Amino acid sequence: MLSPTNKIRGSRGRASFLDKRRDTLASDVHWVEIDLLRGGLPSVLRPRLMQSDYRILVSRADNRSRASYWPIELRQALPVIGIPLRSPDRDAPLDLGKVLRSAYDSAEYDATIDYRKKPQPPLSSADASWADRLLKEAGLR
Repeated sequence: MLSPTNKIRGSRGRASFLDKRRDTLASDVHWVEIDLLRGGLPSVLRPRLMQSDYRILVSRADNRSRASYWPIELRQALPVIGIPLRSPDRDAPLDLGKVLRSAYDSAEYDATIDYRKKPQPPLSSADASWADRLLKEAGLR
């Protein structure tokens, strides 16, 4: 999971994250990168990947040249992704939407986040209207 410091150009957090990724990709360990932060610099700048609000990258140790990439927009449901295990075991399914809902409920974010405030970074006008409608339906606005 990327943290905000992993996405700040020139930060120690970003340098540390990129060093860890480089070392892992040079090893025989799988790499799973989940970026659910709209702000900041994407972790992969080259090759240029499809722009999106969120992104997931899975690089298998046995096939580095064929990484899987999920560009995800704000209004899309988070996918179920396969977490690679050691051969001959099959991928373990990870339902990111379910994980996010569980973390949200456990942390009681609905009671701690002020949904009347505009999110940072700002949403596009279409996404802001969509989010406003959902928040009103949920009684949070």
